[in-house]
Amino acid sequence: PLSASTADVLRLLAALGNEGAFVFRSPDCGWTWDRSPFPVGQGHDHPTMAVDAGEGPRAGSVYWASGAPTRNPEGHRRWAAYVARSDDGGQSFPHSNHVVVSNLNYEAQTPVVLSDSTLLVPIADHGTQDGRRIEFGARRAWLVRSRDGGRTFTEPLFISDQCDGRGGWPNMAAAPDD
Repeated sequence: PLSASTADVLRLLAALGNEGAFVFRSPDCGWTWDRSPFPVGQGHDHPTMAVDAGEGPRAGSVYWASGAPTRNPEGHRRWAAYVARSDDGGQSFPHSNHVVVSNLNYEAQTPVVLSDSTLLVPIADHGTQDGRRIEFGARRAWLVRSRDGGRTFTEPLFISDQCDGRGGWPNMAAAPDD
């Protein structure tokens, strides 16, 4: 876990490039950045991160969430919410999971970590697997929840039909317990 002094100065950046997705670290509030970022891998889209700032069992863990393809047990390509956890301040992300919630194309949104270390990952669908726009109206927003650091997730919980299917992404925030 990150110490209070490390958390005060460490900055992380999720990035996409020609060679895939990466996590860059800055130990000095963004003045300098790693020359060798951590490579998350190919095929990711819409990378986001969150830190467990609570006092739960995974306090200090960093979570990465993005959309990424995977294969289901029958070998069919499916889009998934790719979720990975780092327990070393973003130097590596050894704990990862592909969460398949439907046969549509969707993106993981910015995750939120509650004070008890519960991880919430919102998801928005926006097309079919072959890239066609969804024809049944507005995109839908979903939520999956993990209480074990991203190893397992609940079934997708429906949040809402989004008002505007032309663009934009839903966002979520959580206030600390008082």
